Amino acid sequence: MRERRSLPVIQNLLKRDPSAYAEEFDALWRQYLSEMHVLKESTLLETESQQYKRLGELALFVAHCGSSFPEAKERFGPELADLLSTRSLPPSLRLSLTQACVLARSKGLFERQPVRVLHLCFELVQISDKALRRLC
Repeated sequence: MRERRSLPVIQNLLKRDPSAYAEEFDALWRQYLSEMHVLKESTLLETESQQYKRLGELALFVAHCGSSFPEAKERFGPELADLLSTRSLPPSLRLSLTQACVLARSKGLFERQPVRVLHLCFELVQISDKALRRLC
């Protein structure tokens, strides 16, 4: 049985040798997709929860490492931007997902829509959230 590694450890290993740790990335990618599905199906977003914190962590992880994996490279950025522009989210989750979106842009995960993050930031800056406005 393999030991359970933390996200920063796996992230570091993936940066060194993406093909050797593709299985770990795939497992975390599936977990991210599952968390996103739960969020999209959920109607109760008013409360902060541990689930949303985990989704933010996974989104940042995929933004860091997703450029080495075709499915993540294709889907991650646009789907994240769509979610941020269409859903009302708890402030801490919205901030984490926006950070992941900006990072994904710098890592090349918005190849087909390079200015999408800029448009998204103009939308998000209208929200009365000081930390989010500072990030945008």
